[in-house]
Amino acid sequence: MQRIVHQVFFGINGETLKDHLLFEKSIRSIKKINPKIKHVLWSEEDCLNLVKENFPEYVDFYLNMRYDIQRMDYIRNVILYCYGGIYVDLDMICLKSLDELFEKKFFIHSLRHIKPKHSEFVLNDLMGSEKGFKFWKILIDKTVENYKEKEKIEVYDTWKARFVLQTTGPKFLSRVLKEVLPSYKPEHLVYIDTENAMHKEWRFSTDVKDKSKYYFEDYKAGTWLNNLYDD
Repeated sequence: MQRIVHQVFFGINGETLKDHLLFEKSIRSIKKINPKIKHVLWSEEDCLNLVKENFPEYVDFYLNMRYDIQRMDYIRNVILYCYGGIYVDLDMICLKSLDELFEKKFFIHSLRHIKPKHSEFVLNDLMGSEKGFKFWKILIDKTVENYKEKEKIEVYDTWKARFVLQTTGPKFLSRVLKEVLPSYKPEHLVYIDTENAMHKEWRFSTDVKDKSKYYFEDYKAGTWLNNLYDD
């Protein structure tokens, strides 16, 4: 696997990276613990150019998705397919060296060790693979058909978050993973201190207290939800 860590930042509503101290801390933690890796922070312009260069047939689809978070979900699949490496959300703080993750051909994670009844089989906030891994191409293509089907459902005009989860987010990702790689078992790579989680969904008691074996601590900022309902 390419020793690259990818993160994505869109300046929604005129925000800059400096408006998000957690995001800056995430970048610093990755670079500090992994000084020999390449780190790429993708801007909104960078992401659009990547689609134009590699999937010109999907440019209109990409631009016409309802919400920025859907473009951010979609582009992480494109990035991993085109470059390989590891994608990490900006509300995650690196806890230890990523060397072992870079040795994997493909990985994706679950949070069911933290919340056993969590509705998503896997999440898309930490993923990685070799360059050209076919799963991402399948996901890229399937997103278009799935999106066009779901956008016709009237209830999603008000259930905005559900629309995101079902079209580009973890619920859609989980369905495709089970279909394409049915024997794959998601890894447990992320720690959450549920008392410090920024999004209320994750504020509950848990027996998982030792974070030493995990690669990232997820603060569950939920900024995409705030931006979604400000849209």
